[in-house]
Amino acid sequence: MQADFTLAITGDSILNRRLSVHNEDRFLSLVKILRDADVAYTNLEMLIHDYEGPELYPAAEAASAYARSPHFTANELKWAGFDIVSTACNHSLDYSYGGLFSTWAALDEAGLVHAGTGMNLAEAREPAYLDTGKGRVALISMCSSFVRWARAGEIRRDVKGRPGLNPLRFYYKVDGNTIEMLKQLATKFGWSITQTSKMWLFFPAGTAMSFFKFVESDEPGVTPVADEDDVEGNLRSIREARRQADYVLSTFTIMRKTQTRVWILQQSLCLPLLEHVLMLERTFLLVREAMPPCGELKFIRTGPSFTTLELFSQ
Repeated sequence: MQADFTLAITGDSILNRRLSVHNEDRFLSLVKILRDADVAYTNLEMLIHDYEGPELYPAAEAASAYARSPHFTANELKWAGFDIVSTACNHSLDYSYGGLFSTWAALDEAGLVHAGTGMNLAEAREPAYLDTGKGRVALISMCSSFVRWARAGEIRRDVKGRPGLNPLRFYYKVDGNTIEMLKQLATKFGWSITQTSKMWLFFPAGTAMSFFKFVESDEPGVTPVADEDDVEGNLRSIREARRQADYVLSTFTIMRKTQTRVWILQQSLCLPLLEHVLMLERTFLLVREAMPPCGELKFIRTGPSFTTLELFSQ
């Protein structure tokens, strides 16, 4: 492994036209940055398919818009200089499992390493590796903004698991007054309520499959809390990646419609990861906040030769 290593990072890639036809100097200078980097990364905020293939249907529940790009998109990203992409985002299952499978095939065909989705939870959560002349790079991709059915399911001896994305779920710790307010609203809406000790589950009317989880706390206010199982599962992948690779990039996506409380939410979900990631050299955490019409990246880097926090807009 060489000491001088360049990692180029972008935000979302949502393409529907070819990049390789453009020859403007300013555009090509941007492409040069990606190509000259030892590794160039982007978040694949789309599914790649041409509306063909088995199990390829628009999902009944999806993101606010169905994100799809033509098959040639993967080769265009490769042409631009990208090497590695994350696929865990709020659009991962916009076109059901068929759209996901088609995306994997297109990325594999173009030679783009990808992480964040898989045939089951273990595959979605496992690191993807890229070998370069200056060291091995691992990528773990996770997401907190998705329809519930889009998260990957665990494999068991009697069940083969479920395709989907690598989740980082969350719930809320709330005070007693907030619990009482939630109970009153649930009663008015006709929701079902289940209590186990300090944990409260609220089930919207007409369904027993979806629920909202709250945990009663002595502390005042409302605090988002990262799901403990998801935190530990992702940390296992990060530790494993650090053992197997020279550099580790962990990416985390959360969708937001407003600035309200987003920093509190982001801090609450990232801090359990950061407490461990910051102890590992050459390990990075990239936080992507997607908020129309643009997003923001927070890139947290660790190690003796790196700065602490860098903010920039997409």
